[in-house]
Amino acid sequence: MQSTLRREDLVKRFCPLIFSSFFVLTIALITSYSERIYLVYNTTGSLPRGLYFISKEAQIKRGDIVYFKPPFSIRKLLIERNWLPEKANLMKEVVAIPGDHICIGSTGKLSINFSECRQIILLKTDSKGLRMPHPYVDCGFIPKNKCFVLTDCARGFDSRYFGLIDLSLVIGKATPLFLF
Repeated sequence: MQSTLRREDLVKRFCPLIFSSFFVLTIALITSYSERIYLVYNTTGSLPRGLYFISKEAQIKRGDIVYFKPPFSIRKLLIERNWLPEKANLMKEVVAIPGDHICIGSTGKLSINFSECRQIILLKTDSKGLRMPHPYVDCGFIPKNKCFVLTDCARGFDSRYFGLIDLSLVIGKATPLFLF
């Protein structure tokens, strides 16, 4: 009877450790043998915090979360305001792709393909009181090789402030793996 209890205690104690080790080893093997997949840990509030798989996708679709290099025009601002480390990249949801019609009014009404889809906040200053870049307030079709990215986070830094991103800056599609 005692040896049975001891075995059960060992299983309860070591099962999570064995599972975690197997999980980490599996992820390490997958990412080390593939040039097209790797992992990124998101610490920002723009998207849920956690671990994301990054895979190179040939085609980006509306609703995809993309991992991309910040446009050169805003990289300096990201570093100066300590929003991101110097070589860090961004992750945002793609809400408009080439050929889509997008319109953001000065009141923050966002419409895509002539349908109003949400109200977004256009901040004048960041959390430290520093002036935000001029908000993207415009209507028009998304040109070839560009997309519009957005986050649900009211204080998120996205295409509302830096405009369209070039698809050549997209490193890959981000898929949540473990969020908390």
